[in-house]
Amino acid sequence: MKSSDEALHIVAEGKRLRSLGNLDLALDAFSFALKIDPDCAEAYNYSAVVYFERGRLTEAERLYDRALEIRENYAEALNNKANLLNVQGRIVESYNCYAKAVAIRPELFQIRSNLLLSMNYNPLLYQQEIYEESLKWESCQPSIVTRFIHPKSQLSISPKKIRIGYVSPDFRCHSVAYFLEPLLKNHDKNCFEIFCYSDVVRHDATTSRFRSYADVWQDTHEMNDDELAQCIYHDDVHILVDLTGHTANNRLRVFAAKPAPVQVSWLGYPNTTGLSTIDYRITDDIADPEGADCFYSEKLMRLASGFLCYLPPKDAPPVSERPHIRNRFITFGSFNSIPKISPELVAVWAAVLKRVKGSEILLKSKYLADPTIRSRCLGLFAEFGIRPERIKLLGAEPSMNEHLNRYAEMDIALDTFPYNGTTTTCEALWMGVPVVTLKGDRHSGRVGASILSHVGLNEFIAVSSDEYVNIAVRAAHNIDSLVLNSVRERLLASPLCNGDLFARSFESALRDMWEMQANKPGAV
Repeated sequence: MKSSDEALHIVAEGKRLRSLGNLDLALDAFSFALKIDPDCAEAYNYSAVVYFERGRLTEAERLYDRALEIRENYAEALNNKANLLNVQGRIVESYNCYAKAVAIRPELFQIRSNLLLSMNYNPLLYQQEIYEESLKWESCQPSIVTRFIHPKSQLSISPKKIRIGYVSPDFRCHSVAYFLEPLLKNHDKNCFEIFCYSDVVRHDATTSRFRSYADVWQDTHEMNDDELAQCIYHDDVHILVDLTGHTANNRLRVFAAKPAPVQVSWLGYPNTTGLSTIDYRITDDIADPEGADCFYSEKLMRLASGFLCYLPPKDAPPVSERPHIRNRFITFGSFNSIPKISPELVAVWAAVLKRVKGSEILLKSKYLADPTIRSRCLGLFAEFGIRPERIKLLGAEPSMNEHLNRYAEMDIALDTFPYNGTTTTCEALWMGVPVVTLKGDRHSGRVGASILSHVGLNEFIAVSSDEYVNIAVRAAHNIDSLVLNSVRERLLASPLCNGDLFARSFESALRDMWEMQANKPGAV
């Protein structure tokens, strides 16, 4: 065996170990591969992946660059480096890296999905550009997954129970779970039969709860796309729901095969999938007002009570006294991910800080533990005249309760735009912290408005960056008159936390979808 072949064999074993969570052993394997073949680009690439997963971003970037020195057109390494640039907030660099990888290997669907996801963070792109790029995803896929045909007669039946299939890698402790669980828990089992196709690799307590809600549960992470599509087809699922979109570990190629006669996109991705085989998208008239339909390949189904339902974390800490009382100054904050924090956004946040004398801002995100990202973040604020001592940066906490307790250090939350927070907004409200949001021109920038509208906090919704600044400043100057302790109660009493109401609304939409598809001329 040639040394390069032997090295690749060892890299394959390292990849297997990594997939099982054995990161130390995986790194040992990659190091051994490099001893055999010092120019093994794959070993550098996958070593970098492990360092990235451990939050050691500087080392990871150096290793990606070494892999690309050896092989300039290594699409997988370009994609992985783009992932790293993305979490650092280097959005333009990240987009360029993805675009180069796509040009080299247009058939690698996950890279094109990553490109699409990254476009949602870029404040300089228009929704029309994202829509046009989304339509390319399907046409670039190799035809290796069987395309299923559903006769008109199959759609015309009125089943006693409609079989609903949910496909996701996130039936676990994940942001998606907070919004999916209220639906699955409250489904009417007299009218609907629930199938869950779970791509979860490592199960947890949340996975066990989801499993208890399903009539049929399939662990699918070891199935390829064709096998999963066949499984869904033979289960005779009537309506199949994608919960992932163009985010990590998606199964959109399964949806491209059309294993169910009616297919739906919901929750996990803030834009169109671009797939002709996905018929509908669940939303509401705030997140997607009249006129937004032209930017979706799917037909929009708007739920009157909102497209989200939130399950607050169990045993969350109580709402605490706001920090300005002890600090004698206002603390603004955001716990959104770093890619959402662009120079354009920091300019607006800086304007808020300048107008509220002595105020500070608290930012918290997993990768803020990395010195390089901390330095870059402080540098962004410095460009707009905000000194480092007015900025507090925090990384991840070891537990959910410790994470939620950090909201006690924040008086007013500032939402990100053009890509709003979702889980972070709901968490802030649950912990008694009001959130200022900007209603943008696309779904990802209108989720905050949808959430606050359904909670009855419309006074915190801005329609321009100037109004956003004014609302934040006004809230700071009137902090003592805000009934902050009632924010949690208002959230709990709102449609956003009414699982039964949401399930009935969602189910009504599903019935309408089935009826419309059955009555569509020439349906297949």
